[in-house]
Amino acid sequence: MTLPQWDEIQDQLGEIDAPNSPSEAHGMLCGLLCMGVAGARRTWSERALDGAAVEGALDVLYGETLRQLDDAVFEFELLLPDDEHADLDTRTAALAGWCTGFAFGIGASGRGEGELPADSSEFLHDVVRIAQAEAADEEDDEAAYAEVVEYVRMGVLLTRTECAASARDEGQLQ
Repeated sequence: MTLPQWDEIQDQLGEIDAPNSPSEAHGMLCGLLCMGVAGARRTWSERALDGAAVEGALDVLYGETLRQLDDAVFEFELLLPDDEHADLDTRTAALAGWCTGFAFGIGASGRGEGELPADSSEFLHDVVRIAQAEAADEEDDEAAYAEVVEYVRMGVLLTRTECAASARDEGQLQ
């Protein structure tokens, strides 16, 4: 199974007047899940969806994201606009929003930066820098964009692995 389409999530977020873009909402969800937040679904609903119910495509997004984060073959993907239908500036802005949401989700977990394993802490610093990224629409930037997306994807999986152990020890893994 795969994540719902970015446009589908955008439509549902628009219907509930959610304050976040699809990418930012997904990043926030991933941050919460990586930290093993007990009640991540409720927290995500309150913070990213203005308290709206997690149903329809959002429910699929939640379930599929959780499955992908724990998948043994690293199928995890970021919810970003399709390369074929969005220009590089749009995709870069969505990636920056995803990273903003991820950092927010980590912060909303209640775990301070000093409580993160060293590699996850370093990755979080990188995510904050990526959140400030802008693209110049040049051919070489396509390759750089793809590399950054892959770096973020793998960093999220690393963070989930590192932080899940401590959350599991505390009995709160989601």
